[in-house]
Amino acid sequence: MTFPLPDLSPSMAVFFLSTAVCVFSVLFFLRYVLVQGGSSVQKRFDTIPKAFQNPVGERRALIRKQNDWKQFTVFNKLPAPVNLPLLFEQAGMTCNLGIWLMTVGALAATGGFLAWFMTGKIPQSAACGGVLLLVPYLYVLYKKKQRVHQFETQLAQSLEIIARSLRAGHPFLAGLQMVNQEMPDPISTEFGRVCQEQQVGMTIEESLLAMTRRVPLIDLRFFVIAIIIHRQIGGDLGEVLDNLSRVIRDRFRVLGQVKALTAEGRLSGWILCALPVFIFFMLSLINPEYIGTLTGTDIGLKLIYTAVFFQVMGMLCIRKIVNIKV
Repeated sequence: MTFPLPDLSPSMAVFFLSTAVCVFSVLFFLRYVLVQGGSSVQKRFDTIPKAFQNPVGERRALIRKQNDWKQFTVFNKLPAPVNLPLLFEQAGMTCNLGIWLMTVGALAATGGFLAWFMTGKIPQSAACGGVLLLVPYLYVLYKKKQRVHQFETQLAQSLEIIARSLRAGHPFLAGLQMVNQEMPDPISTEFGRVCQEQQVGMTIEESLLAMTRRVPLIDLRFFVIAIIIHRQIGGDLGEVLDNLSRVIRDRFRVLGQVKALTAEGRLSGWILCALPVFIFFMLSLINPEYIGTLTGTDIGLKLIYTAVFFQVMGMLCIRKIVNIKV
């Protein structure tokens, strides 16, 4: 006796995948919270006494081993903008990457399913799911940009603190500790992490180079290069840090002047980008039948897609014009 196989349409496939992703996401989250949470904390506490009983070389190997899992993931082979573990470190986010991926995937699948349920069209549901995937990623990029900017604004004053500490006869590590105590986050967190890595056996070069990977800033690279060169050939490190701090402050002053001169262009770009969207929604409220001619026909939808494409291209061109590197 044979049973006929069901005819799976694309809509049923989308429904099945959305439901499966949502169910597995909830189960994975519950398993992590109820089972893995306590065991992970216990494992972390178990490694602490072993780390302090081992010699310096073994302690350094233990620190490196905590990040060895990254080289076995697919993210390690991807460029920096899509290397999510590195991007989370640069953004200062401490949430679990696996839970974040499952949550975003479940959110995108649910949004795509709801769009398909309301419209019955696969392209619209796929576009809705893509947007829900893109928004959390853009939020992480925003957090990274904000954190790097805060670090950049605090770097000049931190270099002056280290230079004064060196002139007072303190070692370089004491200057880093002063920055950790006196400066706010994020620079206090990063310099404090360098100090902690020194206490468990890592070299100053390894700690500073790791900090440049977490904070992709050209001024910080200059600072690290100056420290490495000073440790190899010597010199007046306090004067070098003062000069670097002065260069950073002058660059911020010039950048402020550039922003003032390009303010009109940036405002014009925002107005030109927002005006078509504003007019579209106003017409849809005032006269829905008039705007329905555009949204209810195939040629009208093609015109909307073309207009959105050229709108995005215009935004990128205006951003390229007004974004002047200093």
